[in-house]
Amino acid sequence: MILLQTGPLGALFGQMTWSVYNIDNTIMIENQINCLLVDEDRGLWVGTNWGLYLKNGGEWQEFTAELPNPQVRSLSLDDNGNLWVGTLSGLSIKEGDSWTTYNNQNSILNNQINDVVFDRNNQAYIATINGLFKYDTDFSLVLDTSSLENSFINVRSLAVRGDSLVVGTVNGGLGYLYNDSMIWRNTSNSGINDNTAIDVAIDNNQNVWLAAPYGGLVSHLSNDSWLIYNTVESNQWPSNSLTSLLFDDDQFLFVGSNGAGFFRFYFNNGIPNTEKYNSNNSPLPSDYVLCLAKDNTDYWIGTEQGLVRWGTSVSISELEKNAFIKENNTLTFSENHNIDLYSITGQRVYSQNTSKVELNSFKSGVYIVVYNSIRKKIIVD
Repeated sequence: MILLQTGPLGALFGQMTWSVYNIDNTIMIENQINCLLVDEDRGLWVGTNWGLYLKNGGEWQEFTAELPNPQVRSLSLDDNGNLWVGTLSGLSIKEGDSWTTYNNQNSILNNQINDVVFDRNNQAYIATINGLFKYDTDFSLVLDTSSLENSFINVRSLAVRGDSLVVGTVNGGLGYLYNDSMIWRNTSNSGINDNTAIDVAIDNNQNVWLAAPYGGLVSHLSNDSWLIYNTVESNQWPSNSLTSLLFDDDQFLFVGSNGAGFFRFYFNNGIPNTEKYNSNNSPLPSDYVLCLAKDNTDYWIGTEQGLVRWGTSVSISELEKNAFIKENNTLTFSENHNIDLYSITGQRVYSQNTSKVELNSFKSGVYIVVYNSIRKKIIVD
């Protein structure tokens, strides 16, 4: 049984609104968002290709200086609320206000960290480019080259399914670790069509879902059968190159892709369907979607060109301090400012003390917004 929502979805999601956060309207210095983590106590953790940030409403904090490398590859919380940050040069753990870093300089752990998950006993499993490690009171090696197919060592994604650990690899197939024993599924011994799993997700019926870089969406059902969704099966399928998976609280499956935006996958009267969002039909700034997350009200989409909030409303608490949201040709500021708009040639076309500027009366084109000695470029559609 596959537990996915059925029926038309337009009524549920037709009123969603969008906000885009990037280097132009936040403290971030890099637009590529590699990973996201919703922290109910602190806010949204944002891992970029150059920096770690915490977004709490309209406030941003930067923690890049605490990391051994600014490229953030994974974000996880253990049961004690500690933050585990995987980077290109090791693993950093935030316990309260203190940070500890582990890499090949002070442990058996190697440097490139791809993913971290925690089992029912709060024991950490760490996916790296050189095998799988676990951490209880110290690090130990679980899987290395000798344990895997041929000379494969790159563990890419992890998920916990009951008492088993699901292990997604790069070119090595899919593994299940149970009681220190491994079972491997690959293209030569199962119905899987791609030996690489960029992301792994588990639905409520304990079916395993894989985001493959070439094979599309793959599901290994709990009865050991396989389902595959890609352009071979349907010419309406958005992309075979997938990057990320998210089951929300209602068990809608959201899928990120390389070059086709993101889409919602669901069944309508037993027929698989996709509801697609890309840069052509939405405010999504890039069709390369690298990660997905959801908090109590909003979906968060990490792209190569910034962070996107997709939600039901725009609240004033979400506005950046000394910044604004541009949506539906309206600029909305957190408070009143002396706001000037200039054409790209330098002519002032608007000046007023306000918190909202309607842009529908302006000609389409590029303008410069000036407020509080801050200059920002905008595009009027």
